Amino acid sequence: MAKIVVRLVILVSVVLLMNYYIPMYIHDQKQVKTAQSEEPVKTSISFTSKEMDITVLNSGHLTKQELRDFQDEFEKQMSDVLRLTRKALPKVKSVKFDTSTDYNLYSQLVLVFDRSFHSEEQSYYYQIVSNIFKQDSSRGRFTAVGLTGYLENTLKDLPVHEEYAYSWDNEHIPSIVVLLDPVEFSANYFHALPSEEEDVDISAETYFKVASFSSYLIETYGIDRFMKLYDSTDLVSNIEKIYQKTPLELEKEWKEYIEEYYL
Repeated sequence: MAKIVVRLVILVSVVLLMNYYIPMYIHDQKQVKTAQSEEPVKTSISFTSKEMDITVLNSGHLTKQELRDFQDEFEKQMSDVLRLTRKALPKVKSVKFDTSTDYNLYSQLVLVFDRSFHSEEQSYYYQIVSNIFKQDSSRGRFTAVGLTGYLENTLKDLPVHEEYAYSWDNEHIPSIVVLLDPVEFSANYFHALPSEEEDVDISAETYFKVASFSSYLIETYGIDRFMKLYDSTDLVSNIEKIYQKTPLELEKEWKEYIEEYYL
């Protein structure tokens, strides 16, 4: 009887110790993994996606977990771009990006990782479309911004038509016909840093105007025609060839569409 009691005491002691130490061990292991995933990676990552070699410099000092989240979302968005554009243009074989957590450093080759957003809320469409398709270096960014707006509208539920309609009665930017000129587009869309509030507003208005117009063209006439236009160095003459209408006629159509459905 005494032996049974001793065994029971030992068994209870072992169970209590296990209940105490095992949760502590699991907790410690989780902390180790969390600490490892939160360590900054100071160099770069390289991976292959859709037969392209992608290199991402980590100037933004993203943690290992943030880089993993970034890579997953980046590859998803690249797949989205290729799917919606029907792989209409040849891709580059390799591309190199940099990272940042500062919107002031946003550019065609810098991927801003906003820590206040979940990974699926980040958007890299502009950088993707501007870089993965082979393109003539002399053309402007009108079609890249326009295609980005369409992708944002279709995949991220960014209401580009509604956003443009907000500034309908108080526009500070030229017509679409004028913005087709690369110099005019650049003057209205790009701005120096640090920027005046007015410059930021004009840039945003330009984005939504071009995004809305381009989305209208794609929604009305199809993505294939727009992708033929995408790499044009002379947008005016190529619009007439591809759409069999002048830019002025298409702008008039688009404005009538906005007036009917969004004003």
